[in-house]
Amino acid sequence: MTVKSFIKECQNKDVHKLISIYLVSTWVLLQVLAVVWEPIGLPKKSVTILILILVLGFPFYLYYIYQFRIDTDVDPKKSPEKALSIASFKKMYFSTVSIFAVFCAFTAVIITKANFFQGATGKDLVSTELVDANSLIRDGDRIAVLKFGNNTSLEEFDVVGKMAADWIIQGINEKEIGQVISAETIMQYSKDFGLQSDINEQEILNQYIKPSKIVTGSYYLDDDQLVLHSAVIDGVTSEILMSFQPQYCDGDNPLECVENAKQLIMSYLFLEDKDPMLNLQKTPPRFKAYQYFLEAKINTDNPERYLELLNKAIEEDPNYFEPQVMRVAYYYGKGEFEMADSLRQTVQLTAYDNKRQNNLLEHYEALMAGNNDRIYETLLKEYRYAPRDLTTNSTTMTVAQQYVNRPIDVAPVFQMISMQGVDLKECSACVIRYYVHALAEIELGSYQSVIDSLRPLVVRLDGSYLITKPLIAAYVRSNKPDEIKKLLAIKVITRNPDQLAEYHLYAGKEALLMGNTAFAKANFSKTLQTLTNDINTSSLEALYFSGEITDALLLAQQLLEKNPENAWLLSYNAILQFKVGNEKNVMKYLNAIESGRKAYDYGATEYHLARFHAAAGYDQKALELLGKSIAAGNIYTPATFQNDPHFADLNKTPEFKRIMNYWH
Repeated sequence: MTVKSFIKECQNKDVHKLISIYLVSTWVLLQVLAVVWEPIGLPKKSVTILILILVLGFPFYLYYIYQFRIDTDVDPKKSPEKALSIASFKKMYFSTVSIFAVFCAFTAVIITKANFFQGATGKDLVSTELVDANSLIRDGDRIAVLKFGNNTSLEEFDVVGKMAADWIIQGINEKEIGQVISAETIMQYSKDFGLQSDINEQEILNQYIKPSKIVTGSYYLDDDQLVLHSAVIDGVTSEILMSFQPQYCDGDNPLECVENAKQLIMSYLFLEDKDPMLNLQKTPPRFKAYQYFLEAKINTDNPERYLELLNKAIEEDPNYFEPQVMRVAYYYGKGEFEMADSLRQTVQLTAYDNKRQNNLLEHYEALMAGNNDRIYETLLKEYRYAPRDLTTNSTTMTVAQQYVNRPIDVAPVFQMISMQGVDLKECSACVIRYYVHALAEIELGSYQSVIDSLRPLVVRLDGSYLITKPLIAAYVRSNKPDEIKKLLAIKVITRNPDQLAEYHLYAGKEALLMGNTAFAKANFSKTLQTLTNDINTSSLEALYFSGEITDALLLAQQLLEKNPENAWLLSYNAILQFKVGNEKNVMKYLNAIESGRKAYDYGATEYHLARFHAAAGYDQKALELLGKSIAAGNIYTPATFQNDPHFADLNKTPEFKRIMNYWH
């Protein structure tokens, strides 16, 4: 039987029609499940599992068609020709089924490996990512790119040196040649680490950063022409590895020199000047746009001026990528998610945009959608480019700890930047790194490590809450109440009564998590005694957790009058109304929480409702709402989920553990 006659026979026997029914039904099922899996409480991978079932089921369906829907009954003696035709059709049919079976099995293996066996080795995600990254971006390939020196004696040409360095950095990152250290990173080390003013750039490179190569250069004017020199220097011996030919261009068009010098340096660093990818560099932005953007980066402490300059840069050059992305980040940081998402959708990529730019856009898309695993994945790619940049490093630690609950990933990132000799008073980013690292260690049960690390820093940092709070948690969880009393008696802490009250409240809530109700109540009592103003949320929590329900309800109502749309206060009012038996008033507050849901809610509404249901004893409903909350993009903080006393009786259950591992 020929292929043509086989296909015709299949049509005659309605095989094509039956296969079409299967495919259409499959498509409809997948579309329906993709929409309803979350509302009906199914696992996140339900759609993937259904795809596997349908793919593997297809060969069996083909067998079903032959066995039950095709008439193959014939007497060979009466109709030998028909019997021969059926035998030939059967052979061709099952050969086709075998091909489909192999293809479906191969597809199922790929889907299974991609969705169920990543990270199954038990190794932390960061280490796994960095092993892959180091095949391209090795730790020894640290390249410092310094600002080119301006020898024109004209201040207006200062921007050329900065742009030359930036353009070379973009090229190195695009080709993943090495870990780039920029002039800004060197300045950041000097400023944030509190280094002495007489330590120069070269000493910082030698003592702290230790690059393998240094890219440097200078430029001057020769009549109307700009002449740009560049070189690559050995980071260890300071010997010149390569001095490039000077680049000449019109003084009014310095970007031509910058682009040409970049190509020469890239060719040398890449060790091959024939790579066709090197010709696919992005077109530099307009010079005026770049000047606006540089000025914007200087004005980050002045939000209005910062935004104004970003807008000017974009207006001057609508295709300039970086200020567009930074504008998205600006609105996201302000909590104006709708504006941020709207602007994100206007950023267009061209054929010349590199992988890093694609990744940044995907990162912000994930942030807007609340896809925490994708947020982490895209951030890890950015981390590969600049693991020693304080901002990127600190952000990676925070996302690992709070967005995807991967405390095991925090320490490797923390250790990428040495804190030895750092003046923490001058480095707020460094203090945040200690804080996030301590939170991760607490989650891993390494309480003594936290105590050893943070206890010496309390006095030095004037009782900073970023240091004191995790230290309190470590003491409570390691059952050291006497150490807490000593800690909270230190002068730098006691001189601020309201902060001291906050620490007692925090210690009390930590004690509730550990089941130590006596110690918890003692600290709640001290909270109420210490506060200088008892009309606040700290008083409310202290009264509530102490069991002073009537007083707590009166205070909750009083606070709600001042802030009637606050979901946190609405949830506490609902809880307290339930506790005093006014159940008919409960729905009023729950409905108010639901009606206050925002477009970019990220699971906040479900969390407040879950807190009420846990307090009211509706455990299954609370767990269901918590699952929906984290799926919508909520994050794990020191005050929520496993650290919220409302869920102390639930956090050991399998359902709660699944919520904690939702993004793994």
